[in-house]
Amino acid sequence: MTVFKSKLKDVAIPDVDIFNFIFPPTSIFSRFFGTGVPPRQGKTAYIDGVTGEAIGHDGLKDLCEDFAAALQGKYGLKEQEVLGVFSPNDAYYPIALWGALRIGCIATTANHTYTTEELVHQLRDSGAKVLLTHPVAISVALGAANAVGIPNENILLFSRDESDVAQKAFPTIKELLSEWGAKRAKGSITLRNFKLGKDAKDRIAFLCYSSGTTGRSKGVMISHRNVIANVCQVNGVQANVLSERLKDVLLAVLPFYHIYGLILLIHIASFRGNTTVVLPKFDPPLFLSSIQKYKVTTLYLVPPIILFLAQHPVVDQFDTSSVGIVFSGAAPLPWEAVNQLKKRKGFKNTIVQQGWGMTETATVVTMTPPEDVRVNSIGQIIPNLEIKLVDPDTHEEVGVDKEGEIWVRGPNVTLGYLNNKKATEETYKDGWLLTGDIGVADKDGHFYIRDRIKELIKVKGLQVAPAELEALLLEHPAVADSCVVQVPDERAGELPRAYVVLKESHKHDDQDDIKASINSFFGSKLARHKQLEGGIVFVDSVPKSASGKLLRRFLRDRAKQEWAAENTRARL
Repeated sequence: MTVFKSKLKDVAIPDVDIFNFIFPPTSIFSRFFGTGVPPRQGKTAYIDGVTGEAIGHDGLKDLCEDFAAALQGKYGLKEQEVLGVFSPNDAYYPIALWGALRIGCIATTANHTYTTEELVHQLRDSGAKVLLTHPVAISVALGAANAVGIPNENILLFSRDESDVAQKAFPTIKELLSEWGAKRAKGSITLRNFKLGKDAKDRIAFLCYSSGTTGRSKGVMISHRNVIANVCQVNGVQANVLSERLKDVLLAVLPFYHIYGLILLIHIASFRGNTTVVLPKFDPPLFLSSIQKYKVTTLYLVPPIILFLAQHPVVDQFDTSSVGIVFSGAAPLPWEAVNQLKKRKGFKNTIVQQGWGMTETATVVTMTPPEDVRVNSIGQIIPNLEIKLVDPDTHEEVGVDKEGEIWVRGPNVTLGYLNNKKATEETYKDGWLLTGDIGVADKDGHFYIRDRIKELIKVKGLQVAPAELEALLLEHPAVADSCVVQVPDERAGELPRAYVVLKESHKHDDQDDIKASINSFFGSKLARHKQLEGGIVFVDSVPKSASGKLLRRFLRDRAKQEWAAENTRARL
């Protein structure tokens, strides 16, 4: 059996819960940093990049416990009950998550661009009892909460738009922190004791939703140990430069609801005592001015933002020379973008690293070592992990320079899918996670992604299931059948493109009107990244097997050729 292992030595992973890992006894720090003094005292933990409000590391634990008191005392959340968080990034987002974990609750983080229907699915599937949201998302939040039976009394806000009278009915997190912090100080409430040991590997901390090829998103059960393991593993990769990484200033533009932001920008950053500047969305002037103002040292990004940094002329108007590392994940990074970025005056000395992982691995599996960055490589295996490559046709394991599906085994491999035994059994086998990605390893242990068995489309690093879009297309009155495939896009990575068979009764209708109708229908039902930005093409039929299964591969090449031709004409 050919099993690829990390070239780095295994790291120690403490048997604790996340709260006691982030706010640990000094013994945990001494294990990793060789000192009994947490390297956080007097440092800023989070800065609101819009308002400038700062939250210090020194008071962070108390704030989390104040919020835990509100969840326990006001909302009556019991152990293993679920807090839903439906919001763009906010400096108080980590406090909400750790407050829930402090008393043994579970947090489910939802994409704040979801429609009501999408949020209803996640809230219902996860069983959320309380919903924390944001003024920009409150309309969808209220509709979804009402649909699943979450009462208005169990809805709270990160902040309030004071011009909206209706929002005054909902408390803000700051109001709750003030009220319940005072009650804790008076001894009016005692937080229930919650600590984990070896059982941390089996207790769910987060439910993050990952799109499946069969349609609706699935709740990935992420344990306390999964998160802690990945923090320790990434620290292990950077052991030689860890003392420098402790000084990092980060800019959080990646969404916290996504596993990439959740692990790297919340848990790894806070464990190290970093300062994180939090932005609610990618706004180019604010993004660039924040780098300059706060002298950001490390950027965790997705390829579309790296392309912006590499190509947009406005970038040169800002001082970005403080950025020593740009880390790319969630989707393949074109190597040409790396070359372009390195030519910019503010990034000449920047190291560009790439990583690969997924929600089901609580994120990172491979990382490019800073001293050995290779063209198109997703890096080498991080500590404590094993990979094997399995030929998807013969099911035989293959070795170096042979393509196979990547199977992963290690402490960050998650527990499975909530309420979905079938999907769990198909994806998790004998301790191995079947990733659905086809990869190859070279003789030096670098891995490269070649293809995907999974049919998922990656739009700006976010997963889109073709089956979900096809199911919605069938609800449109003009559509008889469809097949959705991806087309390459320089900025988004990939975009969904639909090949649509019209019903006989609509075949003579104006096609532009039908396209507009379909796009309007999608706009009302699905989040922005699931829109058919790759176009709609009408066809007489879509290719299927004898059993009726869609044969997407026959349309993928056609789609790429058509898309390239369309873009060429657009530039002429």
